[in-house]
Amino acid sequence: MPKPYLSSIVVGRNDNYGGDFLHRFQVFINNQLALWERYKLPAELIIVEWNPPDDKPRFKDVLRIPANLVYASVRIIEVSPTLHQRFPKADRIKLFEYVGKNVGMRRSVGEYVLTTNTDLIYAPELVKFFAERKLDSNALYRVDRADFDGVTIPLDVSPEEQIKLAQSHLIYTHNPYGAAFLPGESMWGPRNARRILTYIKNRLVHFPAQAPYTNAAGDFFLMHHSHWEYLRGFPELEHYNFPDAMCYMALARGLHQVTLRPPLCMYHKDHMRGGPETGRPLSDGEVNKKRYIKMLRARDPWRPNGEDWGLNNEKLPEIILSSK
Repeated sequence: MPKPYLSSIVVGRNDNYGGDFLHRFQVFINNQLALWERYKLPAELIIVEWNPPDDKPRFKDVLRIPANLVYASVRIIEVSPTLHQRFPKADRIKLFEYVGKNVGMRRSVGEYVLTTNTDLIYAPELVKFFAERKLDSNALYRVDRADFDGVTIPLDVSPEEQIKLAQSHLIYTHNPYGAAFLPGESMWGPRNARRILTYIKNRLVHFPAQAPYTNAAGDFFLMHHSHWEYLRGFPELEHYNFPDAMCYMALARGLHQVTLRPPLCMYHKDHMRGGPETGRPLSDGEVNKKRYIKMLRARDPWRPNGEDWGLNNEKLPEIILSSK
């Protein structure tokens, strides 16, 4: 198997997060591997299984991988319940998603590293773009996300059929101008116009620096491996997830932001959101915005993690997932 051009990293546990979790995860796997093989993209999917529940089967026993893969590989790295207990609030927060993504990226071998999520469907055009191998090593790539509901994607359909079903049940989109845009409303409709005005205000607040694209930030970060290493991954600090921070950190590092627009996009099945009540930490969002803008203007990226970020000093069990 050729050396991966792309490492794609996801984190999860078999706890039915958001409802119908394993089905949504399998749809994602089918989508990714089919497109990697179609476009001959050497890529590895790294699944970090964080704090697996004792009373549920492991991912290796429930996820299905197609036979005869040539360009795609799937690795599962486990972070045990014992290691999980070392983290603050581990009894209440069951999964530390961004620490898990750091675990994956520290053990990845791809030239480019993409952190993404287990419930997404990628447009074929987006994966074809990756396969052209023209990614800019000095760019941070972000994409739009369209959310759908009211339909369950079958497991035995092509990526094109997945997209067609999702598009027929869209409820809103997340784009550079705002979150939760209504697809049936004009840009200047009563709901969408408020988001446009917020976007303009945001641009002015950041001026003269480039305003980062933070909407649905945790679903898609793509950078060259070297920048993840320099920035030491997502901040591994108590309580918050830090997807917004990474948008600012990358730009403060001097990367330029590339926003891929439809048809280069992804789709997401709407589900129950995170927070303490669901065993997931909250995001940093607006809480640290002033600090982030100051960092961006100073061109001095925040790097709070130590050299052992991503549990680098731990020898974690790993398996290569093969077809059954």
